[in-house]
Amino acid sequence: MTLVDAMKVFGIVDISTMTEDDIKKLYRRLMRRNHPDIGGSDEKAKEINTANELLNSAIQHIEEARKLEELKNTTKSIPCAVRFSDYISLFSGSTMTVPYNGVNYELSSKTLSKFNVYVDVEAELTCNGDKQSIKKRFLRRIDDKYQIDCIAHVNSLSETMNLTVSAYGKSRDISVSSSSIELSLRYDYNVTLVFRIERRLVDNGNH
Repeated sequence: MTLVDAMKVFGIVDISTMTEDDIKKLYRRLMRRNHPDIGGSDEKAKEINTANELLNSAIQHIEEARKLEELKNTTKSIPCAVRFSDYISLFSGSTMTVPYNGVNYELSSKTLSKFNVYVDVEAELTCNGDKQSIKKRFLRRIDDKYQIDCIAHVNSLSETMNLTVSAYGKSRDISVSSSSIELSLRYDYNVTLVFRIERRLVDNGNH
């Protein structure tokens, strides 16, 4: 007997929605009508018992698949914060251990999609010799582009801005007089920091 045959015996159309209790109820109903002690045939009773074994085995496999899916969905909700440099290193084969609710999970480039990964970025902006440190936390983006909004303080709206952005061993310099500009630092594996810099006039010498 095949699983399809067993489903026909029990009158089941879609076993994926069934539970062990459902199978048990159907089994009892069939046996109440077909048990040899109440006039049913031995052959029919054996057929029902064989079908019952096949269906219960299938249900166990379905339940295991459901539990794995639930675990998979739970893993996706695990928050994990990593430094920008460590995040990039994941793509070159590095792994990290992430403890969550008493269980250790492995974070790697292959398991990134299973976590809510937050990327911590530290950078520096220099405008006309005035340096400012920047710290940002981003929820991981699929395109791996992270925009950092910055303010460049100037004494005059017509003043040329001599800008330098730097982070993790990379930097870019530019001199501009526009009100805003975007500068990008590109890293391995197409991970990019995008600096969106806006000019702002210093108010009474205070930023």
